[in-house]
Amino acid sequence: MTRKGFIKAWIEHFAPSNLTRKQRKFLKSYIWHLFSFEMIPKENFLVGEEACKAYDQEDKIGAIASFESCFDKRETEILKEEYYLAKEVVDFQELYIVAKDWTWTFISTHENFFYGLGPYFFKLK
Repeated sequence: MTRKGFIKAWIEHFAPSNLTRKQRKFLKSYIWHLFSFEMIPKENFLVGEEACKAYDQEDKIGAIASFESCFDKRETEILKEEYYLAKEVVDFQELYIVAKDWTWTFISTHENFFYGLGPYFFKLK
């Protein structure tokens, strides 16, 4: 899966279908703005240390990882190991990890732990 394909699939799985044109405009900078601008209700996702703890509890084998930034040339990767803990990935900027069945996502932003702007964890209900 290409990075562009990953971002499109991520938005299809996790973004509300009723976003306004203005809200979609914010996603052009970073798709994690779904959380920072509370396009997803705040009570439905976790931020900071709580996000890290929830992510660490999930099965990560077969999860998909991708970078949003066009400056990072790494392509989408399928995680083959369970050891990708939050403490090992929070220093990466604009890193998105999703469950192999797309039921949860963890996002490491360039703003992690500053002003409540990441990392984020969101699990579909």
